[in-house]
Amino acid sequence: MERSISLYKDIITSPHTLIAGTTGSGKSNVMNGIIREIMLDYTPEEAQMYLFDPKVIELEDYRDTQYCVRYETEFDGMIEALDELIEIMNERYHSMSGQHIKEYQGTRIYLIFDELADALTAPPLKTIGMIKSKLQVLLQKGRASRISVIAASQNPNREIVSGKLTINFTNRLGLRCVDESESKAVVKRKGCELLPKYGKALYLSPDGFSEVKIPLTPNNWELIQRYRKVRPVPVATAQKPVFQPKQNDTAASLIALFGLGLMLFGLLGGIL
Repeated sequence: MERSISLYKDIITSPHTLIAGTTGSGKSNVMNGIIREIMLDYTPEEAQMYLFDPKVIELEDYRDTQYCVRYETEFDGMIEALDELIEIMNERYHSMSGQHIKEYQGTRIYLIFDELADALTAPPLKTIGMIKSKLQVLLQKGRASRISVIAASQNPNREIVSGKLTINFTNRLGLRCVDESESKAVVKRKGCELLPKYGKALYLSPDGFSEVKIPLTPNNWELIQRYRKVRPVPVATAQKPVFQPKQNDTAASLIALFGLGLMLFGLLGGIL
């Protein structure tokens, strides 16, 4: 049964969300819609984004916004960013413990991972293992520290979107899939294979299971320009100032030269 919800608002206030569907099912529209919702609902002081973009095309437009802390396209950079997020998470837990509170109240952090399948298949096995283990830590413990993972995949098979790594995604958005097996891997039941190519999805969340409409995301260019980072103005190469005497200095110099001329004239007259 279809229910009316603000889909993207629900996603950005949930712990972790997995988005999956076959190529051409509208994943890019959804990812841009989620980022748009973050930028509309929160200021850069209230929300920050770590963007992982292995294909270097989906999230590049947002790398220079004030919301973006890190934009990574290489797997080594992603591992460094995951380490940084885990360190932030641990610091937040330490702060929470000192204040005797169970949920962090400060800035939200979103790890937005455009193509999870690339990171779990393309790198060497050692790199895949490091990404999996560090991502798993964030999925297991990030919730209370206000660190959310939003990951997407165009390869929704069981090897990618099931198992220990993805079991901690509290929310799952299934776009059009090729067959029942992919649908079950994404939302744990069949149905995504019957969806139209665009416009609808199956959404599994702690509130239940439903069919949802996927709104068409407007162009985000205005928001991107509004929150673009201010680049420092380059400092011009230092040059030695050219001495230019002031007008009164010039007059004084002329008077001094005139007096010297008179003195020389007098000396010459005495000699002659």
